[in-house]
Amino acid sequence: MTPFQLEGIMTSSTIHSGFLSPHFIPLSNTRKPVLLPTKTVHRLQCPPPPFVCNISSSKKREPRLPSVAASVWCPPLDVDCLENEYGSHGVSFSGISSGDESCMVKMTMENGSVAKLMLPSGLITSYKPLMWHGATMELLHTSVSEGKNGEALIHGGVSLDLKFDLNGILWSPKTWTLRGVQGSSLEFIQVELISQNVESNIEVKQIITLGEDALSL
Repeated sequence: MTPFQLEGIMTSSTIHSGFLSPHFIPLSNTRKPVLLPTKTVHRLQCPPPPFVCNISSSKKREPRLPSVAASVWCPPLDVDCLENEYGSHGVSFSGISSGDESCMVKMTMENGSVAKLMLPSGLITSYKPLMWHGATMELLHTSVSEGKNGEALIHGGVSLDLKFDLNGILWSPKTWTLRGVQGSSLEFIQVELISQNVESNIEVKQIITLGEDALSL
């Protein structure tokens, strides 16, 4: 088996972190650090790790994550099928425009925090967390303009930029398929996406998690 080289680069026009939180508090440069005794440190119970990238060099597939609905096969961008299968517990699907081969995945928490994801590009187009003052604020957004040939150009958002060196041939996952949804709008919502290179038997997986006050991938 030939090892693969992986480079991961997080790209964003508005923020530069894969973990977004509205409760960041800067510390003063003059304040002395406070050292806590090691005995008082407690382990926090958190959702599963924010980003998972699995590379498989065989055709054997891993078990699916438990989803919020029964497991049925859906065409990648059949909005009605995706809505019937996963459209509950804070997750909804909608088309973008007629003739456009894309759809929007919307994740909504009970406290009002919202994140939007575009398929098949895997681009996170919007993130509105509940802020300390009791209202939501859009910390991440995108804008759309028209290209020279009339195509839609999307500016902003956050996505993964992965590059694989396959024996001298570079490959990047550009098309993502929904594989599963788990969680609930009360605690956290996880959307699992996969991208495959059939010729090289490679499967890449990413998990996007929306919590009450954070978004991670």
